[in-house]
Amino acid sequence: VSGSEGLNLYGLDVVCNPDGDHMVLYGEDDGSGRALMARVYDASEGDWTAAPLPLGVDDYQYESTTARTPDGRVVVGFEEYDTTAMQSYLRARTYSAGVWSTVATLDDSDPVVVSDLQFAAAGDDVHAVWRAGSDFVASRLEAGSTTWTTATPVATVAGVQEFCVAGDPFGGVELAWVANNAINARFYRDAWGSEVAIKAAGEFIGSGSLSCVVDARKRASVAWTLWDPAAVQLSAFARTFR
Repeated sequence: VSGSEGLNLYGLDVVCNPDGDHMVLYGEDDGSGRALMARVYDASEGDWTAAPLPLGVDDYQYESTTARTPDGRVVVGFEEYDTTAMQSYLRARTYSAGVWSTVATLDDSDPVVVSDLQFAAAGDDVHAVWRAGSDFVASRLEAGSTTWTTATPVATVAGVQEFCVAGDPFGGVELAWVANNAINARFYRDAWGSEVAIKAAGEFIGSGSLSCVVDARKRASVAWTLWDPAAVQLSAFARTFR
């Protein structure tokens, strides 16, 4: 699916499609710049589409996120850096009916650092959540639209260790985060609700252990691991909201 000679390739990701039109994403560095590349398999033709497409406009920063909606759209988000302006950008592109949208800029690093972009499909909408300074900021690509809604802060949290985002088939979204070894969450159902405490500060939460999901019955769950110094092991825990 890619060229190889003289290239450094990394970060392979696959977005599956029940119809067989799967998408492959990977980073490519040719020595003069970095790009996030995409290539799609055409199941009806039994072959890969044209040459891989670079999705961005500046230097790719190794981090990407994807969401696939029931109506068949694939939305790809990624971080780039403009070496001339010395500024970071969070970008997004949508693949629908065999055509890529133009590049959308969700946010930039003026005046605060932006990072950690995550997507969640919620019905045929796609929600984007990222960090801008101490704020969680959210935007939404509605079904049938090509324009993202205005970016809006949804929580202010200092010292975030990690976070996760998940959507359900009916348009609901769950955002959960770890800060100072405490876990909190907010839920979206037509609008963002109040903050919910899931776990109080205390025991050490394992790095990279936070996970969340909203199922078809609209039950939101959060899972994580805690370090037990006496047993010298990590144990998994979960809470579900109905």
